[in-house]
Amino acid sequence: MEYNEIILKLAENIVMETPRLRLRPVTLADAEDMFDYATDLEMTKFVFPPHDSIESTREAIANFFMKKPLGAWGIELKDENKFIGTLDLRPHEGKRLGSSEFGWSISHKYQNQGYASEALSRVLELAFNELGQEVIFAIHDVENPASGRAMARAGMTKRGTVVKWQSSANLEGLRDFDAWQITRDEFCEYKLAKKD
Repeated sequence: MEYNEIILKLAENIVMETPRLRLRPVTLADAEDMFDYATDLEMTKFVFPPHDSIESTREAIANFFMKKPLGAWGIELKDENKFIGTLDLRPHEGKRLGSSEFGWSISHKYQNQGYASEALSRVLELAFNELGQEVIFAIHDVENPASGRAMARAGMTKRGTVVKWQSSANLEGLRDFDAWQITRDEFCEYKLAKKD
């Protein structure tokens, strides 16, 4: 699939649902909910610098989610219409066409309830079934094993640890990161196994 076709498919899937979640565009109306978790030092430790004002949250939403909205979703609890986090899928171009990476953040209040793996599973379905991707990968700081558990529940496999890969948002020095991946074939096998 050509990159322009991938972008069109992302535009066609700007809103998606799972049994408990709605994945939809992030808007400035989400600033208060995002600010609530973006000021939590424990939650932001591995992801991004904490926000110091509601205005910095509004700027982050405008610059990251609204400037290029395709492939970036707000995670909302359907029953409560409550914004609890974000997820983004970044398909590659050129020589890396056919591969994507993703990242997410979920409010500390809503972690360990299966929301991350539920949202990730839906985005993996989109990536493999509609975007024609062959492989999806993600990394997380080794001191953030909850991210690895969410990826495992979505069918991904830890491929290894990259030593001194990059710095984390709020931690000093180069950090070790676990690398996770899933191929199209592995995803199909995982989905078949879940049906049994």
